Amino acid sequence: MVKMKSIQLFLVLILLTAVLSACGGGGNKTESAAGAGRGGTNQNGQEKVKLVVQIDKPDKSDVNRQIIDKLVGDYMKENPNVTIELDTLNTDQQKLKLKTQAAANQLPDITTVFPGEQVKPYVDAGLLEPLDDILDKDGLRTRFIHGMLEASTFDGKVYELPVSSVFTTVFYNKKLFEQAGVQPPATFEELLDVIGKLKEKNITPMVIGEKEPWTGSLLFMQILARTSGGTNFLQDLKEGKKSFTDPGFVKAVDALQQLIQAGAFQSGVTSTDYPTSNTMFKTGKAAMIYDLTFFSSQYDTDMKGNISAFKFPTVGGQGDPNETLSGASNGFAVAKNGKHKDVAKDFLHYYFMHLPEVDFEMNNAGNSAQIIDKTEDELKAAGYSDFIIELMKIRNGLKKGFGAFDTTIEPTTTQVHLNSLQSLFVKPIDSEEIAKQHQVAWERFLSRKK
Repeated sequence: MVKMKSIQLFLVLILLTAVLSACGGGGNKTESAAGAGRGGTNQNGQEKVKLVVQIDKPDKSDVNRQIIDKLVGDYMKENPNVTIELDTLNTDQQKLKLKTQAAANQLPDITTVFPGEQVKPYVDAGLLEPLDDILDKDGLRTRFIHGMLEASTFDGKVYELPVSSVFTTVFYNKKLFEQAGVQPPATFEELLDVIGKLKEKNITPMVIGEKEPWTGSLLFMQILARTSGGTNFLQDLKEGKKSFTDPGFVKAVDALQQLIQAGAFQSGVTSTDYPTSNTMFKTGKAAMIYDLTFFSSQYDTDMKGNISAFKFPTVGGQGDPNETLSGASNGFAVAKNGKHKDVAKDFLHYYFMHLPEVDFEMNNAGNSAQIIDKTEDELKAAGYSDFIIELMKIRNGLKKGFGAFDTTIEPTTTQVHLNSLQSLFVKPIDSEEIAKQHQVAWERFLSRKK
């Protein structure tokens, strides 16, 4: 009864959202990759099947759209009884239309969804089909980079197959490193030494857009993964196994303060927003930036070979460099009540079995959620830069990822977290006091839940 009420509430809420959004206009385009295919049989006696696939890639010049078109076309050539129709919208339109369809329990056969909290309501409402059977066919599951399926797994079942991935790493300017005579560090102590040598050459070691405090939190969470024994600190906190006053958390605050007091960052750090920090790094005004890989292609283009990356180092001998903040981006899900559910799942199996090779051929392998099984020589021969190859090596070696603080912990504690870390960039504060502020906010939240 409780579950039924939650499903009904979800459908009512998304229907209201859809009704309101309908007033805003904005259309979509339905594109059939072949002729109509409703009912009947083809000349070989096979049942004609029409699948509708909803995508958020309207720009046909976008390589991601071109990849979709190719794999759709290839599948239909091999399965002439199947017609695949693309329901094409931009991202915002697609999200709103999906809510409308969910309210009527009329999802397309296959739809674009985003992982984690965005896909969870559809899973909770029983609208999506588990995909473990196709993952377990032909070893498809093993082709995904470690951790890429976690944000789409609920109660042990996978409901979305991700197309692309993102992770955090340290990008660095090769010429500025050469000027200072330094190499990428493997330990925190070596990182502090690199910072000192860069400063001796009047080079700003690292830039951060701390006007937007999530950037400092991003860096802090990476340090915490080193000092707390792995990537599970926040989950352990939620399960009552750890607290913010634990030594691992305090050590992470200490390490962040060490970076700040060593002069790692630019002046006016809390007045610098995220886009400005990106620009400062690209234009050579800082030697390093700890960043997401979203903009790696743009960095590659703008810096013309003068960029590389390294894994964030161990801290005090602790941590695994192959654990970083990482996760999947958008992907595809199958409607649970779809008329041709088995065909839809067969298409997705085909799509993801062939996607790595098509990504590689179309020079789009850098952000894949799957392992690209190519040698460095093969990647270079195909036109991949040294920088993108280095990122692919880092990505393929990832062991375990973790989420950002603000997507894992409730908003009130998150705000205390963001404010307190931002304060560290202005003046030193006792690390244990920072930890206590977090714990007090968290305990207040827990008491309100009772």
